[in-house]
Amino acid sequence: IETACGSRVPTDRHMITAADLRTARDQLTTSTNAKLGAISLGTPHYSVPEFARLIELLGDRRIHPNIHAYVNTGRSVAHELDLRGWSTRLADAGVQLVTDTCTYITPVMADIHGTAMTDSAKWAYYAPGNLGLDVAFGSVEDCVESAVRGEVARDEGVWADA
Repeated sequence: IETACGSRVPTDRHMITAADLRTARDQLTTSTNAKLGAISLGTPHYSVPEFARLIELLGDRRIHPNIHAYVNTGRSVAHELDLRGWSTRLADAGVQLVTDTCTYITPVMADIHGTAMTDSAKWAYYAPGNLGLDVAFGSVEDCVESAVRGEVARDEGVWADA
C-alpha cells in the first residue's frame, strides 16, 4: 500500500466485499447465453505461476473440441514455458498461446460462435466493442471448467460471502 500511495498515508479506506465482486462480475458479463465459443485468459499477460495454476486446473483433461482456448503472454514467459515443456502440454490440451499481444486487439481469434469467457476484467470490458462478442466473466477456475465442458459453468461458491 505504501508503494502504491507513493509513501503517503492513505486518507480513505474502502472495504470491498464479496457482494461487490459479484456485482462487478455481473456488470462485466454481457452474455445470458450458456453456449460457449472461446475462453481468453491473460490480459494482462499470464506469468509462469499463472501458467502453473492453469496446468494444475487442466490436469489430464483437454479443452472441449468446439471451444477455442487462448492465453496471452510475453515472449520471455513463452520461452520459459518451452524450457519446462509446458507449451507442448498446453497445446496438447487444446490451448493456443498468443505472444506479445492481446486477443481483443489483434485479429488472432477464430470466428467465435457463442460467448467468450475470460478471467480478465480488462478483456471483458474491451472485447464486446472491439470484437463484437458477448462475454462471460469468471474466475480462472470457472474459465477452465467451462472450456473443458464446452459451456459456461460457474462455481458460485467462489463468489459467495465468506
